Amino acid sequence: MGATAATVAVITAAAGAASAYMQGQNERQALKQQYKIEEYNAQMDKMEQEVDLATQDKLLQKQLAETMATQNNLFGESGLEGSTGNLLKGTYLQGVEETRELQAQQQYVQNRYITTSAIRRKNFNKNMKNNAWNTAIGMISGGIAGGVSGYSMGKDLSGEKPAKKKGK
Repeated sequence: MGATAATVAVITAAAGAASAYMQGQNERQALKQQYKIEEYNAQMDKMEQEVDLATQDKLLQKQLAETMATQNNLFGESGLEGSTGNLLKGTYLQGVEETRELQAQQQYVQNRYITTSAIRRKNFNKNMKNNAWNTAIGMISGGIAGGVSGYSMGKDLSGEKPAKKKGK
């Protein structure tokens, strides 16, 4: 193989490897961007749920206070004594139970976010690892394909003719 053929083969091999590397880098950036978007959307969803639960909690506390005040006024007007404390306590305990349910929902939202975030991170890392392997394999195969192509092109440019097989 002449100098021209060798030069063309090396340049073509390098171009093939560089092309595979750039494609891998572009895919890597796309994976990063996709991960950021998914994480942002998950954070927004979590915040919306937290605001909704906080609003429900405020409304519950307000309703509980109004109910207890109304019951207290009714008991006072009717002259009931003795059992009023038990009735008010029951109303209060019902409010406490509903508050606990809201807190459990808030904890569920937090745990679900943490879990899905961990899953997203694991998938992202796996995709990045696959991208690195694919890029490396692509660079090698691109370099080989480019080298073979360059070798063939260089031979054609140099005017060399392929060696003939000797017959038996």
